[in-house]
Amino acid sequence: MQQVIIAADAPWVRKEISSAIEDLGIKIIEVNHGVEVLPIVKQENPNLIILDFQIGNMGGPATALELHLEAESQRLPHIPIALCLDRRADVFLAKRAKVEGWFIKPFNPIKIRKGVQALLKGDSYYDSYLEPITLPPKNSLQG
Repeated sequence: MQQVIIAADAPWVRKEISSAIEDLGIKIIEVNHGVEVLPIVKQENPNLIILDFQIGNMGGPATALELHLEAESQRLPHIPIALCLDRRADVFLAKRAKVEGWFIKPFNPIKIRKGVQALLKGDSYYDSYLEPITLPPKNSLQG
C-alpha cells in the first residue's frame, strides 16, 4: 500500500488534502510540524510527502531541503515532495526547494487528486495558477 505524509500545522489543510485522496487506497500519515517529518519518513518510508508552505517551526521549503540533503547523502531514498502554496512569491521558493510538485490554496480537490496520482507515478505536478507572468521585451511594446 502506498503511503503519503501530509505535514501541516493547520488542521483544515490536512483535512482538505486527505479528503481529496482518501479513496485512492493510500495510507495517509498526518503530522503537525516540519521537524516531525524526517523521523516519520525514516520510520514509514512513504511514497510521497506533501508539506504546507507555512508549517510552524520549520516551514515546507526548509523541510523539503532537509529531505533532499538526506537523500543526496544516501541516508534516505529519494521521495517526491509537493508543497502547498499561498501566494505567487511562494512559487519561486518552491522551485528553489526543488520539489516535484505544488498545490495552490484555496485547494481544488480535483487538482489535488490528479496531482497526487501523477506524483505517485513518478511524474511532476505544478498547479500553474500562480506562475509568474512573462511579459514581452520592453521594445516590443512600442510601436
